[in-house]
Amino acid sequence: MDISLLINYFNKISPLTEEMEQAIRSKVRKLQYKRDDLIPNNPYPELLFVIEGLLIGYVDVDELGIASWLAQEGELTLTSQIPLGRESGPERIVAIEDTHALAIPADLFEGLSGNRIQSQRFERALWKHFLSTARQRSLLVSLHSARRRLEIFRLNQPGLEKRVPDEALASYLGITVHLLRRAQQGTAA
Repeated sequence: MDISLLINYFNKISPLTEEMEQAIRSKVRKLQYKRDDLIPNNPYPELLFVIEGLLIGYVDVDELGIASWLAQEGELTLTSQIPLGRESGPERIVAIEDTHALAIPADLFEGLSGNRIQSQRFERALWKHFLSTARQRSLLVSLHSARRRLEIFRLNQPGLEKRVPDEALASYLGITVHLLRRAQQGTAA
């Protein structure tokens, strides 16, 4: 797995300093998961950058797993562990496909002696990205029509529907599997 994909991704968010690139190269770990693997909660918060494959995050609410995010190739996970600052939480991450990923410690850039303003600028840009993603998901599930939710998902995530099992996709869209199948057939409201 090439860490340069992650560095390029971060540089699109906000340019990295040489010291930040060195921190990425020294602290990021390579991971590999098989389809249906449950990704273990780590003893410290971290993000996952998907190189190949597909991950889904579930938040457990009243013994019901609700899909809260999907991350495919070239995307970062949007875990509840990072924003809430918890070491472990009610979130489960599952590999929908065989997946290669990079584990990024949440404190990746802490303590760098270089340009602190650049590190803070990068962290703000990353939070802006996460908040934008969360907002899109929130708007998606606020739509009343199952058909419209599916249409918006297809527009925002072309081709992803075929890769996600119906149960996971229905949960992500906030609808039942029955409504999802009706929306796919064009018979749902």
